[in-house]
This record gives sequence, structure tokens and C-alpha cells, in this order.
Amino acid sequence: MEKTEFDPSGEVTVAQAITMAARMHQLQAEDEITLKNHWFPWKWYKSYVKYALKNELIDEKYGDYSRKEMNSPVTRGELVEIFCNILPVEEYEAINEIPENAIPDVSFTDRGASAIYTLYRAGILSGADDEYRFKADETVKRSEAAVIVARMMDDDFRVEFTIE
Repeated sequence: MEKTEFDPSGEVTVAQAITMAARMHQLQAEDEITLKNHWFPWKWYKSYVKYALKNELIDEKYGDYSRKEMNSPVTRGELVEIFCNILPVEEYEAINEIPENAIPDVSFTDRGASAIYTLYRAGILSGADDEYRFKADETVKRSEAAVIVARMMDDDFRVEFTIE
């Protein structure tokens, strides 16, 4: 796979997740994306991290991440915590009734549960398998991130479902 090709089965890194979040936020807030890669190739993500910190999309800990940490795979839980901060709360209108503790592997008291349940209820997430499990500690494939981005930015792609 060439660096210029999209690898749908590839993992999303922390830096890529923050970059997507910053770009989606700016597009939603300003109706355009003016953010650019940082001029240091090995810290290309720096301008996106700065924007995400300024707009409270990410926790301050990301500002101190090393290059190795930024280039490590992002977990599903981490991605959702970042992405849940992108849109205004009214954009996450619930279309699904998902009771507390209905997601098989997410207790409502777990770290990030509020964000996970918000995105399930909004039809942005529908689970990593047929049993609606979230699998918070697993990494995110680029194809999965693409679906989440599409559902966040276009309500028509959101899915209605019920967890019994």
C-alpha cells in the first residue's frame, strides 16, 4: 500500500483522529476548513492539536503526547470521546431508545460511557458486531472511522435500531 492510497483496513492513529475532529469541527463551525498541516513533517498534526485544544475538543493530556504516542493507534473509546465534542449537543438528537446499561460491554458508569451512549442514541454508532458491543479498547479501522464521520456530518446516514 502506497502512502498516497487509502487503506480501509489500516488503523487510525491518535493524530489522525484529532485531525479529523478538528477539521469536522471547523467545517461545522465556520462552514469551511482552513486548517493546514504543520510545516514540520514529523509533527504534521501540531496545528490540529492546537486547534482541538483551543476549542476544547480534546483533553489537555494530548498537548503533551510524544510523537510516538500521537502515531499510535487510537482506541474506539478514545475516538468516541474526541468525536463527541465536535458538534453542538443539539446535533446529537436521539433517534434510538438505548436504555442505560443496554450496550452489552458498556456500563453507564464506565469511562466515556456518556459519549458512547450519546452516539448510539443519535444513530452514529451501532456497535462493532451483531450484538451491539462497542469494544472500547480495540483499535479503529479507517473504514470504521469513515462511517462514523459520514454519520456525524450527514443525518441521512444515521441508523435507527433497538437493543433488546
